[in-house]
Amino acid sequence: MKSSLVALTTLALSLTSYALQADSLRDIYELALENDAQLKAEEAVYLARRETEALSRSQLLPQVTGSYSFQNSDADTTGPRPNFDTGEFVLIDTFENRDADTEGYRISLNQALFDLPAWFSFRSGREVTRKLKRRLRRTSRT
Repeated sequence: MKSSLVALTTLALSLTSYALQADSLRDIYELALENDAQLKAEEAVYLARRETEALSRSQLLPQVTGSYSFQNSDADTTGPRPNFDTGEFVLIDTFENRDADTEGYRISLNQALFDLPAWFSFRSGREVTRKLKRRLRRTSRT
């Protein structure tokens, strides 16, 4: 009885440990890549630095802004008014409604002729992008 209990326990433990093992060394490597916090942080820094050139170039490009406005005014006026059609001085009650809609569009285009800090920022961003590309080429060769 004891030997069958030991055999069943050993069988259960071996099946459990087999199920917990990864299929191959590649699976273990891929799991490590997916769950490595330091690697995720480095990837986020890389992606942020890669956008540096595009962001700094945007400061050199024309800036376009647009706006739209709409205004509605409605006024009702009532009161007596003289009627001169009959030849006599007669006051009649009148009603007047004034409704006005006003729309406005505005588009603005601004371009700096010379912005030295923006130019240096662009050059710096371009250099960061070049360094990242060189580093990426070196790591892909190995």
